[in-house]
Amino acid sequence: MTQAPHRSRHTRSRIYLVRHGETAFNADGRIRGCSDVGLNARGDAQARALATMLGGCHIQRVVTGPLLRARQTAGRIALAAGTNVEVVAGLLDRDYGPWNGWPLAEVRALFGRTDRAPGIEPYATFAARIHEAWLGILAALGLGENLVIVAHNAVNAALLRGLFPAYPSPRGRIAQRPGCWNLIEVDAHACSLRTVNALPGTRRGVPSRAYPDLS
Repeated sequence: MTQAPHRSRHTRSRIYLVRHGETAFNADGRIRGCSDVGLNARGDAQARALATMLGGCHIQRVVTGPLLRARQTAGRIALAAGTNVEVVAGLLDRDYGPWNGWPLAEVRALFGRTDRAPGIEPYATFAARIHEAWLGILAALGLGENLVIVAHNAVNAALLRGLFPAYPSPRGRIAQRPGCWNLIEVDAHACSLRTVNALPGTRRGVPSRAYPDLS
């Protein structure tokens, strides 16, 4: 787990962890992974809604991975916030190898669960990559700086699961809807999870208490 950098109580930072908007592959039930598909019309509307909400949150930086759907979502948010998009290679979605772009239901019918399909990025390797990217982002976080990270379902779920193991989640999975946002607060002692899987204009998914990283 990750210790937060030393900060006074007056320099708390907010990190908005966002999932990109919908793509045609989402709508068709296909595995996205490293397939570089862009947002569909609904996904662009979701990105615009996120931009409207986050544009008023005093955001200094917007960070995302290299895939188009994430960069498009991040671009909308950065424009509203008056800042630029920074690309972090480590935030790339999980690589499903030969199964990128396949219908999820077909892969599950063949192997029972996605993790059993041959040729995909091992979960432990993937989770370690995401955690390393998080450490780099956290190390560069300025005092009191507010940040948006735009990533993917698997990326967000792995990061939240690793940082906040006490958060109750069915079957160990933390749901992440297209166009959702999560709020992580960073202060002098730890990172605390304040909001999970909410959509712009709502606070659905807010846990009843903060779940701190106690390491």
